[in-house]
Amino acid sequence: MRRAVLLGMSPLLLVACSEFNIHGNQDPEAGLVPDIMVDPLTLSFGTVAQDENSLRTFTVYNEGASTLEVSDITLDHGSFKLITYPVTFALEPGENKIVEVAFLPIEAHLNSGLATIHSDDPDEAEVYVELLGDGAVPELQIDPQDHDFGQIDVPCEDEVEITMKNVGVEPLIIARPTYETDGQLELTDHNSYPMTLQPEESTTVMVHYGALDSGSGWGEMHVLSNDPAGEKVAEQWGEGGFGDPASDDFEVAENPPVDILFAVDQSGSMDGESTELGLAFDEFITQIDTVTTGWRIGVVSIDECFNEGILTSTTASYASKFQSAVVYGDDPSGTSTRTEQLFSLVDDALENTSSGRCNSGFLRTGALLHVIFVSDEPEQSSGTPSYWVDRFRSHVSNDSLLMTSVIGDLYDWCGEGSDGYIDAANMTGGMALDICTSDWATHVDELAMASLTAINTFQLSETAAESSIEVTVNGTLWTTGWHYESADNSVVFDELLESEDEITVNYNLAGECL
Repeated sequence: MRRAVLLGMSPLLLVACSEFNIHGNQDPEAGLVPDIMVDPLTLSFGTVAQDENSLRTFTVYNEGASTLEVSDITLDHGSFKLITYPVTFALEPGENKIVEVAFLPIEAHLNSGLATIHSDDPDEAEVYVELLGDGAVPELQIDPQDHDFGQIDVPCEDEVEITMKNVGVEPLIIARPTYETDGQLELTDHNSYPMTLQPEESTTVMVHYGALDSGSGWGEMHVLSNDPAGEKVAEQWGEGGFGDPASDDFEVAENPPVDILFAVDQSGSMDGESTELGLAFDEFITQIDTVTTGWRIGVVSIDECFNEGILTSTTASYASKFQSAVVYGDDPSGTSTRTEQLFSLVDDALENTSSGRCNSGFLRTGALLHVIFVSDEPEQSSGTPSYWVDRFRSHVSNDSLLMTSVIGDLYDWCGEGSDGYIDAANMTGGMALDICTSDWATHVDELAMASLTAINTFQLSETAAESSIEVTVNGTLWTTGWHYESADNSVVFDELLESEDEITVNYNLAGECL
């Protein structure tokens, strides 16, 4: 059909249209109006490969009696591009204009779109040209394109599998995806890149969401490939939520209990170090006495019974007794193996803390047990460090109440290393100090502070969502000076508190994760 015709309109409606002047440039007296006609109304571009293009044209005619004003030509699909410009022009009666369109496929298989010609034709303000082409190109499909994890209780987690597939007709080459996130979402990708996917071939990656705090979490996976559409993005998001509120109150006890066990290697190479330890004892106890007099100390070196019994703040001449204890059973010949098997020696000593045994009464419920190994040799007991640490833990009511530290040859400078002891210290959050230094005062200061750790540790009654914890001391909010230990659900202060300090910990319950 070469021109638009108004069909089925009543004379009354035609009169109404004339009265309300809806005919654009129509001259009411002369009956002069523009009349647009476009030919053809379908452009077929055929099959086009990547980096190729196909050109087709359509013609715009003015078959009316006055000037036709074309105000724009728009395309609704990115595979089609206008070659003819400008897209605003005027056609006098009888004139025409050829418009050229290129097809550069950005999708595989059928690409379809419309070219819309906008004009002031009073009864055809918009005329449509159908655009059809077949893309012989690679095409990346990401599924799911978007994913909502929904609400997840802190600190629970979830994950989704993301599939990257070539739905095109040519090989797809993918570069390694990049991931943008607020820190709660993480991309796990074990693929090797660049990767080539043949048509209908696919691969997968995983996106993991661990809710760390209340509120939204988000992530975006960006994928570059030879898909002519360019970079593609897949989005994921979720919402973290807290459980019910909870609160615990604590008060720092007066003279809280601390149980300290020194296990000292008495082989001949340790003469000087044992003496130095004994001389530094006053500094060690002075540090602990500033916080509590509720300490107990035992020393073993050759057999399982404490060398000078259980030392307390009320023991007469306890400093001199400690000095004697750490050199007790000296083995200058270096022939003893028992003194270099301190794990088994400590295990026997702890077994002998039960009623009626030689170390009876040493361990107290709720007290930190701090075992301090002093040796310039590797540990020589049979069994792994974790085996012995588990045995030591059987003597405390909570795993957090065991700490093991070592003063040893950390760097193979003055002995034969500290294998075993360092492992145990790392397992229990203890100290690893260098025996080859002359600065024993610093060593004992650090060991004293470590021995007081339990005094500053407050175990919560319910499992907390870490990011919800608020701590007040004597009514003042502390935003620093403490940290949360998830292993035993405890708030630990980084500085010493004073007796009778009142602590309140407000928090929300952690989610019950599947």
